[in-house]
Amino acid sequence: MQRRRQLFLHEPQSYEQVEVCAAVIGEQTKFLDTGMRIPVEFVEGQAISAVFPDCIEMTVAETAPPSHGQVDSTWKSARLINDVEIMVPPFVKSGDVIRLSLSAMKYMERGKAKSG
Repeated sequence: MQRRRQLFLHEPQSYEQVEVCAAVIGEQTKFLDTGMRIPVEFVEGQAISAVFPDCIEMTVAETAPPSHGQVDSTWKSARLINDVEIMVPPFVKSGDVIRLSLSAMKYMERGKAKSG
């Protein structure tokens, strides 16, 4: 018997803790981040769906060094901080913040640098 993995989210106004089955969120659990706000729909006290934004900002953990002399159509592999791999333009370097389309799992543009 396989155990269902549970996630614990909280309601931002009341700070009430809510238990949600990871299967409700699916593969996008990899993109959950502290402080992220996602609407969760409930029916009779059970979470049935969660809505992620169309695009999010993520940090590139590892990629080949930037190359500025290559044609823009040549993309390279990059691993994000959540271990998801995507293709990025040649100018992207490790540590860069990028905007990612969640539905297409594709690089969109450079993101805004996160302040620490």
